[in-house]
Amino acid sequence: MLRHILFLIVALSPFPAAADGLQRIACSFTVECVDTEPCGETDYEISAVYMPDPSGKRFRAANPTETPPDAFTVEVSDVAGDFKAAPITAGGFGHPMTGFVAFNAQATQRLLTIAEGKGRYSIHMRAQGMSLYYEGTCVEVTN
Repeated sequence: MLRHILFLIVALSPFPAAADGLQRIACSFTVECVDTEPCGETDYEISAVYMPDPSGKRFRAANPTETPPDAFTVEVSDVAGDFKAAPITAGGFGHPMTGFVAFNAQATQRLLTIAEGKGRYSIHMRAQGMSLYYEGTCVEVTN
């Protein structure tokens, strides 16, 4: 019973930043839905790196020399390549990431939400006239 309670405490907590200040998230998706087609199995993965604002200041100037660039940016990678996104945080600005939102010049929109270890990821591609939805798990990666 105690082991289950400890698991729930960890699972329900937002992902904390690692000792180097970076928060690394890996998501593995097992369900893929394309528009109104029936959902199917997949093995799609993404990874994200974020640096919560260590100063706790609400506003801070962007610094493109940081990796990731600043507290306003999440570096995301998938099989198609890398892109930048804006973090969604639990508890306000500068807190650990619980997802991201991204847009690009081709009007592709992406949204990832993480709750209790479950990841939900949607991609909306206006130019192609389609959307994708993924369900799976997201975990913090420690080095």
